[in-house]
Amino acid sequence: MRRLVLHWVCVCALASVPVVGCGDETTAAGGTGGSGATGGDGGTGGMGGEGGSGDACSGSGSSEVLRDNKFAEPRTLIRFFVKDAAARNAVCNDGTDAVFYFAAGSGTGEGKWIINLEGGGDCGTPDACIAREESRPDKVSSASYPETTTRDGIFAPDPVLNPDFFNWNAVHIKYCSSAWWHGSKAATEEPGGFHFRGHDIIHAVLEDLQDAAEFGSDNLANATAVIFSGESAGAVGVKHNLDRVAETLSWADVRGLDDSAFFSRAAMGIAPAEAANYTNRIEYQGLVLDDSCAEEEPEPDICAEMMTVALRHVTTPYFVVIDQGDTIVRISIPNPTPERLEIVAASARQFVTDHGAGFAPWNNQHVWIGLASAYQYRVDGSSMLETFGRWHFGREGCSAVVQRP
Repeated sequence: MRRLVLHWVCVCALASVPVVGCGDETTAAGGTGGSGATGGDGGTGGMGGEGGSGDACSGSGSSEVLRDNKFAEPRTLIRFFVKDAAARNAVCNDGTDAVFYFAAGSGTGEGKWIINLEGGGDCGTPDACIAREESRPDKVSSASYPETTTRDGIFAPDPVLNPDFFNWNAVHIKYCSSAWWHGSKAATEEPGGFHFRGHDIIHAVLEDLQDAAEFGSDNLANATAVIFSGESAGAVGVKHNLDRVAETLSWADVRGLDDSAFFSRAAMGIAPAEAANYTNRIEYQGLVLDDSCAEEEPEPDICAEMMTVALRHVTTPYFVVIDQGDTIVRISIPNPTPERLEIVAASARQFVTDHGAGFAPWNNQHVWIGLASAYQYRVDGSSMLETFGRWHFGREGCSAVVQRP
């Protein structure tokens, strides 16, 4: 190992990068929460905060951390097209069949699953979606997806670097539907003629994974444990779908893993979105709202805002990963002064502390769980995977690790 000292650096925008979400402000008693590059404000860790018995801990007050430069051999996953995708509404924006990648578990990992939602921004108007199709065609179509893909981090098949999850069944669902994984609308005559089927894709993949002929006796129908994870826009999808997935897979212990989508809009200095924006999105993308949120909120349209759902309505336990120097968040800040950047970082620290289940490093990095950093980067001796494992399995020790400046 070698010691690495991190210092606060104001990172300039490298390019125009789509923002993770679109959220309004939500106020609750307690500390500041946040949402991924666009989030709302919230109170303490929400209803899904409990899960393990570990204690919340924070860094030692130093920016000094340890980085282990060992690398695992990434895991190879094989491509599957959703069966009868068009008939089951499980299609990409352009109507091509949805795709997921899979690698079978083994040994003690049989019957245990990691199901991950890919990230990749969003588009909320016909013009924006047409531009997305031109600039990021792989985010609206499965036509270019290769036969295999590789994943590191929590997917790494290395019992030393990833001892808790190295042999679990691994599923990576490709993001080609926009709408943060909770759209359910067929193409219309609007410009572009886009489908928005993220909600339907998740449902179809969960069904396909229960096929014993395809996935054997240890298929998802016989799962004992499921980690439903997502990165960036995929983490927004976790918020909107976690309770529904837990209900669908009621025979298994389902937990959420939310990576890089919890930052405060207020901390970033961004004005609240107009309520009409939610209505427009719901109509354009056919958004499927969280059931309890839609029932309990006086204005159900607010349920399109991810932090309202996460902090007020998600009851399934979930773990949060937030980098205090997240590069996507930084380039989304209108006036990124050093003071503003520290306010954003402080909001991330406060959320993880309040939530009691999370990892808040300061590595200027967007997304963690599928990268080597998940086991390399250590705060007070704990990596992201070790912290998550303590929380997930209810082990003694810190269930929330926060790096202090």
